[in-house]
Parts: sequence; C-alpha cells; structure tokens
Amino acid sequence: MFIALCRSDAVQTKVMKSKYSSAAGTAYVTYENCIVPKKNLIGTENKGFQIIMSNFNHERWMITVVCIARARICTEETFKWSMQRKVFGKPLVEQPVIREKLAQMFAGVETCTQMLYDITYNMIGMGSGGAEVGARIALLKYQTTRMNHMVADNAVQVLGGRGVTQTGMGRVVEVFSRMYKIPAVYGGSEEIMADLAVRTAIKGYPKQARL
Repeated sequence: MFIALCRSDAVQTKVMKSKYSSAAGTAYVTYENCIVPKKNLIGTENKGFQIIMSNFNHERWMITVVCIARARICTEETFKWSMQRKVFGKPLVEQPVIREKLAQMFAGVETCTQMLYDITYNMIGMGSGGAEVGARIALLKYQTTRMNHMVADNAVQVLGGRGVTQTGMGRVVEVFSRMYKIPAVYGGSEEIMADLAVRTAIKGYPKQARL
C-alpha cells in the first residue's frame, strides 16, 4: 500500500458533491503515470486491501452508534409531537394507529441498542478482530439501518406535513428522514452486511453434520 505524501500533477482529484457532509472529502481520483517512492510503502506490497479491511469492524461499529443515537432522538421528537399535537380536541397519541407506530419505533431502537451493548462488551473482552465479531457487527449494522428506515417512515407519517418542514418541531424528523439512508451504503451496503453474516455461519457449519 503506497501513499503519495506530496501530490504531483500525476494525481488529479475532482470533488463529487453529495447530500452527505463535504467533510467526507468524496472525490474522483485519477492516477496518470504516477510514481511513488518505496519509502512511502505502508506494510507489505500488494497487501493494502488487508489494511483497509482491518478498519471495517471499528468503522461499522461506530456507524451503528451514530445511527442508533440519531434514531433515538428522532423517536423522542416523534413521541413529544404525538403527546402535544391535538386532533379533534384529543392528543394525537390517543389514536391506536399512532401508538402502534410509536411501539414499532421504541422496539426497533431498544433492540438495536441492546445488540450494540452486547457486541461492545464482547469487543472489549475479545478484541475487534476475528470473523465472529465481524459477522455480528455486520448483522448489527444491517439491523440498525433497516431500523432507521422504519423510524424515518413512521416519524414522517406521525408528524404529517410537519415531518417535511425544515424548521420548528419538524426539523429533527425532516433531517433524519433525508439523511438516514446514507449509512445503509457506506461502510458496507446492507446486502453485503447480510451476506457476510450468513457466509460466516456457513463456514462454521460442520462438514459432517447430517439431519
């Protein structure tokens, strides 16, 4: 894995705008006849992919921490709205369909939170490396981003028109519903996370096992 410390004309970058933060530095990078000194080699030649992969467990864990926190805040705002909003003289929360949506949100956030606590505890004792931990983190990320989808959808439905306004009590829900999909892509897409977990289980299945 080579890193060019001083960029020459052989390396060109072009900013790629996205709805995600510009601080991510998303860009299209091209290398034309680029020569990098041997002293800039990190690790072993042709082993850069392994270095990148070694970071994924921590990265995916961090993504889920942020996602769960944001989903919890969105859920809190939705609950407060349902308690304060009056419909035909009664709080919105008195509608059974609203309570059902809130229950789905509560259950989703709490389930992912407990998964996160359990995996974090195991990471402290076992380390963040290894296929077993990696597969569980992948499942956590998959479950969390699916939960975020449900929370965003329910929140907008509960708030109605307020859920798509960028000011006032709808601001938190609007931002969450607009941005929640991004973590489902970076750090490994949902499909990759699900497949990684199942393939890890397949590898651990005894070859001689019979029904």
